[in-house]
Amino acid sequence: MISVFLVRLRQVILLVLALVLMALPKGSASALAPVFVCETNSVTTTLISQTNQTMWADWIRKLSGEAVVLISGEEHTITSRYSVSMFDGSPNARAYDFVLETLRAWYPETQIEQDPFQSNLGTTWKNLILTIPGSSRPEEIIIMSAHLDSTSRTSPTLSAPGAEDNASGSAALLEAARLLQGQQLARTIQLIWFTGEEQGLYGSRAYVNDHDLSGVLGVLNLDMYGYDSDDDGCFELHVGELEASAPVGLCMVESIAAYEIPLTFDYFTTGATTASDHSSFWAKEIGAVEIGENFEFNNFPDGCVGSDLNPNYHTADDTIDKLNLPVGFNITKAALATLFNMAGEPPPNYPVYLPVLVK
Repeated sequence: MISVFLVRLRQVILLVLALVLMALPKGSASALAPVFVCETNSVTTTLISQTNQTMWADWIRKLSGEAVVLISGEEHTITSRYSVSMFDGSPNARAYDFVLETLRAWYPETQIEQDPFQSNLGTTWKNLILTIPGSSRPEEIIIMSAHLDSTSRTSPTLSAPGAEDNASGSAALLEAARLLQGQQLARTIQLIWFTGEEQGLYGSRAYVNDHDLSGVLGVLNLDMYGYDSDDDGCFELHVGELEASAPVGLCMVESIAAYEIPLTFDYFTTGATTASDHSSFWAKEIGAVEIGENFEFNNFPDGCVGSDLNPNYHTADDTIDKLNLPVGFNITKAALATLFNMAGEPPPNYPVYLPVLVK
């Protein structure tokens, strides 16, 4: 864990380093990396105080068939979020319609994008994108993403509840959308529910190929967390070796420390997974991190011990009763705090971008 003292020390170092680098001869720096201020502040504190474990878990129950949902006034039970079924009219797989209708109740249609793409089967599937424009830096975009779809190894069209994989992440996005109603942070926030992830990242690959990414400063991707059988409060933060991802990963580390959230984590640079939608952004040189359960077998100092993989992964038994809800909500809270901090207004005289030297 990074102490508050170290967070403050980093801020001082960044200020000094920015001044030094900016004084170098012209041409010495090739790029500008964003600098996020990831400490306690009134906006983030207020927003995360308005969510709780019950609210997050309620979305999981609705998305995984444990609770009935209303769509166009009719009751439905979502027993599968298999991408094929979500878009072929199957009445038990209307998760996309449920999320869309929920967003329409909160936001104007102009802020909601249904993003169609061709699936590997030649049919049309859709991502769902909510854009919340920034107040003072609207051209700068922070993305939080999660894949909405699920699968199971036996009968994915009938029973693929996917409570952890990935109702957990999709629920966090719904909580973010709920909290941000009527709010405008400095930077634009995009919340993206990808589909086709389980078939090979089809939704996120289509998104990065079809959208202008020039304003994207960082991506937080949430995929499969909340299972914690050893109750150690440990998760994995996959940052990778792309230089642009480091500020995003560091912001999450600092946000956890600043808000004293009782979590530990494995911080992956070398050996970071590419098996989720964050890697579609890496392919475009966009900084992104993946937040997930203790999937890998590692023994990092002060991190997770061994592997704590959910044995119900990709089965009909991936249900909410298997999750450690207090730990899962702490990860959700950490991700939300990071999102709000990344999208916030930097203090006066604080470097917004840091020059990166040519190697």
